[in-house]
Amino acid sequence: MYGSISFDPATSQIAITPPFYSHLQTPKTLINSQAKTAMQDADNALRRIGMHETDSGDLFSDVMNLNVVLRPEDKDFAISALAIHYCLPQNVQAQRVALFSTAWARYSPSFADQTQSRTQQLLAELVSKTLPTELIEPWTCINCQWLSLQFQRPLHEITGLPMVSTLGALHQRTDLDKLPQPCRKVLVDLVLSRPITERYSVAQVLAALSTSNLQKYLGALVDTKRHPSWSGLGDYVMKAHLPDAWAKALSDAGPNNLDSFVAALALYCNRAVDDYIAFADRLCRSTMDAARSGVDMGNRWNTTCRNTILSLQNQMRQQSTNWTAELRKSGYSAYSQSPDERKVQQREALQAWGIDQLVRWIDGPVTAPRARAAARKVKQPPAPESRPAEDKGKASDTTVNASDMPYLLPTALRDCAKFLLGELSDLSALARELKQESVIDSSLTQTASALEAVACADPSAQRDLESDQNLLSGADEALTNLRTRLMAAKTQAKLDERFEAALAQALRKEALVLGKRQGGVIECALPVAQWASVHQRYHQRLLPLRNTVDMVGSNLVLDQDHALALYVTGSSQSGYAFDISVHLWTRHAGKTSQPSLEKGAYPRMNTDDWFDTYQPCCVLHVRL
Repeated sequence: MYGSISFDPATSQIAITPPFYSHLQTPKTLINSQAKTAMQDADNALRRIGMHETDSGDLFSDVMNLNVVLRPEDKDFAISALAIHYCLPQNVQAQRVALFSTAWARYSPSFADQTQSRTQQLLAELVSKTLPTELIEPWTCINCQWLSLQFQRPLHEITGLPMVSTLGALHQRTDLDKLPQPCRKVLVDLVLSRPITERYSVAQVLAALSTSNLQKYLGALVDTKRHPSWSGLGDYVMKAHLPDAWAKALSDAGPNNLDSFVAALALYCNRAVDDYIAFADRLCRSTMDAARSGVDMGNRWNTTCRNTILSLQNQMRQQSTNWTAELRKSGYSAYSQSPDERKVQQREALQAWGIDQLVRWIDGPVTAPRARAAARKVKQPPAPESRPAEDKGKASDTTVNASDMPYLLPTALRDCAKFLLGELSDLSALARELKQESVIDSSLTQTASALEAVACADPSAQRDLESDQNLLSGADEALTNLRTRLMAAKTQAKLDERFEAALAQALRKEALVLGKRQGGVIECALPVAQWASVHQRYHQRLLPLRNTVDMVGSNLVLDQDHALALYVTGSSQSGYAFDISVHLWTRHAGKTSQPSLEKGAYPRMNTDDWFDTYQPCCVLHVRL
């Protein structure tokens, strides 16, 4: 299933909007299958997406009712999405319907008129078929909140907001009108967002709070909703997941411990945000892929997606032309004699971008067997600056290509050697800290000397590139094995829950700059003994919905073949326990899978079709 994507050239940001359907029409009965106008409208809609009534009688009937229940601007997309649902395997269709039925049973209000109750259930089930699977339950919850307010007799009103009978003892409170209006609104959302069987107990807990405490507890959620990290997340998170986080936090902390409640609320809210962002990333990528392949999403969304892709392609084409020229002008090296720190950072960013172009040309990291073949073919030029001037600026030569590889490959090998040398130092320090020196292979001492020779090589000196590549490949394999042995030696498995929220906050605050090798601090101290737990949870995990990185003054827009992922170092060279970096990843040529095949926050990277370029975008430090 898909959403609506848009691209802002000014900020280079891609936005994804999931289907929501917040304005349903509510007919008392479903359409009679013999209604001629409805049949004609449904037939026209199916023909638009290349289907016909005879393809599926159930689809035809559902399309007729969608035409009545949805706003005109939502119909085209919903009908296309409905057709996709009916094209799924029967068992998957059944699973999606069962997911709705379970959610409906948990959240639906009772109706005095059973015919009306059945009609509302059938309409909601119909709309749920047009939604991504992950949104079926939260949308059903939100729809049932709305139905609770529309169809149940109000027993109490707070500034015009009807309260249903499940509010129990809250009805007897005479001080609720003293609460600020945002708190009163949150109070309604809180109770109605809970399953039917839990509403009374939640209302009882709220009723037991003093006026002052009630305002503080509700105010904490109001403040959370206003937090910048929640901006742009939409109704699914705000109306479904936030009240859920509030209820969990209250259950954990109890009604008389505001500090513990606020801490627990931050934890659960961060989880809700991270889960939603991971989902939105998958939705955005699948929508982009579908739009490129011509999937019909309705006239309005087709146009929006097409314009987004064209704008994105134009900007990426321009940035490739500009940075190719700058890369060649720089001599393909990050080295700069300028005392201006900003210019040094620009050179580093350009070099990192050039190495990314190289590994895409190789179709693998410089430690991979493919790079060995490239090293065998490439003839190293006498010096990076010696490229003939007439080779620059040709119209056919405005992107990095094979002619740049003799200049880029030696640079990439030196850069990789520096990275592996640092990795070896970090993992060795970690092994000593964990008293696991025995897992360090003695041959790594010689490897370190050889890596240093490559890392510090004179850029203008002639080297055996194939031999250097063989060294890097062996060192990479040895370090992977060392990581595995250190993971087996872990001494403390449980990770401090506060670290999860602190990492999320640090990642949202930190500017991502291509080639950046420093950054802020994750404000949650951990002992080195928890390295293995952090590694298991966050190493090579996708950082979703980040489609740009800074190039020091301009944005690098990441295409569908790029992603960002976390990388956990063995230790820190800055006096911290260890570091968590953000690395640029790229997809192998010809592959179409997403960067992660898992769901949830920070899902594991798909290493079969994607690989790490080892180009950092920031380094976050973990306190001891």
